Amino acid sequence: MNEKRQSQNNTEAGNALIYVLVAIVLFAALSFTLTRQTDTDEAGYLSSDQAELYASEIIAYAASAKSTVDQMMFTGSSIDDLDFILPSDAAFDTGSDIHKVFHPQGGGLNYRALRSEQITDATGGIFVVKKNVEWTSSTATDAILSFYRLNRSICTRLIEKIDNTLHAPSSDAIIDDIFTDEADTDTLNTTTCPTCENKFVAAIENASNDSCTFYMVLADR
Repeated sequence: MNEKRQSQNNTEAGNALIYVLVAIVLFAALSFTLTRQTDTDEAGYLSSDQAELYASEIIAYAASAKSTVDQMMFTGSSIDDLDFILPSDAAFDTGSDIHKVFHPQGGGLNYRALRSEQITDATGGIFVVKKNVEWTSSTATDAILSFYRLNRSICTRLIEKIDNTLHAPSSDAIIDDIFTDEADTDTLNTTTCPTCENKFVAAIENASNDSCTFYMVLADR
């Protein structure tokens, strides 16, 4: 009973943090208006204002995705039903659309790829996988959204907005396996990322310390 209550408390704490992040983003939007910056000659360079804007955009998009999934599950979709097929996929309009998160007839979430200046290399991007998160209520699969290989300056801003901690995984390979390969058996747990324990939202650095992955648990059970 105590373990069940603890798991429920962890879940509620995670959800509360998500709504706090939404408030932070709204406050940031009211605090400043940023026009698009011109390109610089230095590859990978982001101004402080650009990094701040991109970090706020990422948190806002993650919160929007969380809200969409919550609504879909409230109206009858289960985690197993949720389909994160992308609009660019040839099968996007094939079959039933009701459980497709990015489809107008499903969740209606607008898919936006990350800009080249937001990521460190071509492998970076937005991913959603269904894998178990150790500190959720069961060993069943959960849905995890990640923003992979983010520019280091964006990482810094994200860390400031979340909890001032850049969580370190066991190795770079763990990041690849957990967040970009649904077929891989690695899960998010205290072995793969000891300092991520009980974190439903966090930023994870890579070993070379030049990028990070921001994740949010969209749905858990």
